[in-house]
Amino acid sequence: MLQGARAGVVLVFPNRNHMRYILHVNFEGTTNNLAEYKSLVHGLRTAVTHGVRRLVTLGDSELVVRQVMKDLACRDHKM
Repeated sequence: MLQGARAGVVLVFPNRNHMRYILHVNFEGTTNNLAEYKSLVHGLRTAVTHGVRRLVTLGDSELVVRQVMKDLACRDHKM
């Protein structure tokens, strides 16, 4: 994708407050999977920063989810 890729993160806290982020991953060779992976990492880091100790994550990219769950190995050094 020549113009990069975009992905979003929504953190929902027990008090029902929402934090929303949109990430624009912009470097050569960016794919939708890479954008989703980067958004997942960003969301996890943000959750840790806010002191989250228990977290449920949802994703629509089977590839990214399986890599995070260690069902698949990463071949791309960016992921």
